[in-house]
Amino acid sequence: MAPQVGPWVVMGDFNIIRYSHEKIGTLPAHFPDMIDFNNCLSSCGVDDMQGTGNDFTWFNKQDPSTRVYSKLDRILVNGDWLLTFTQTAAQFLPPGVSDHCPALLTFSGDPAPKKQFKFLDCWIDHPDFHHQVAAAWNSMVTGNSMFRFMAKLKNTRPSFSEELIIKEKELSLAFLKLKDAEAKILIQRAKIYDIKLNDAGSKFFSTRIKERRQSQLIGEIQDLAGCTHQGLHEVGDAFVNYYKQLLGSSTFVQSMDLSSVA
Repeated sequence: MAPQVGPWVVMGDFNIIRYSHEKIGTLPAHFPDMIDFNNCLSSCGVDDMQGTGNDFTWFNKQDPSTRVYSKLDRILVNGDWLLTFTQTAAQFLPPGVSDHCPALLTFSGDPAPKKQFKFLDCWIDHPDFHHQVAAAWNSMVTGNSMFRFMAKLKNTRPSFSEELIIKEKELSLAFLKLKDAEAKILIQRAKIYDIKLNDAGSKFFSTRIKERRQSQLIGEIQDLAGCTHQGLHEVGDAFVNYYKQLLGSSTFVQSMDLSSVA
């Protein structure tokens, strides 16, 4: 079966595990079935969606000596799903009276999180790097130590957002051209003529980036009181409240004229 075009999700009880660590108990895993199942998922272009909750979604409810736990229930998505529905989360709930854990797929209406500022190692090689950092770091900022540190760190962003970023884009385009030529050579050598270069380049890497972001997304968290918070805003507020209790709220510190101290 060829990979499906468009966003696809397949979820439910597959009655088989993918890896040996997904089963504990008396009965050993059957490796030929696992290999067939993984080959089937690979040919369909789907993979497990990052989820929270129970790791083992089924158990046989037998005595401890014959008890078996397995991950039989899954939520599988393809690359187009991750590219289209960026704010979805998978959760495996407690089984209750059943021997299976319900699989829940939720769609969040929260906007995508803002991109974080990331320092690029190549900036160190720029001849004006130390001068620009020193200028931002020597700027006058009033407030407590943590506020001054964050403000000066933020002031370094404009220094890197113009000339260096433009140069980075130019080098990235040149690099992509070389990678495109390399891909054509490799495909020709391997005689894989049915691979489309556009898909192998842009779509493939975009999918991998979305997979990585989705795996790092914290869709659910439990606070110290045992309350569960879901969604970007609730999770973010839970983190903020936790560190406020841990570190205390921010306070403004009036700068002092040390010359007046005897």
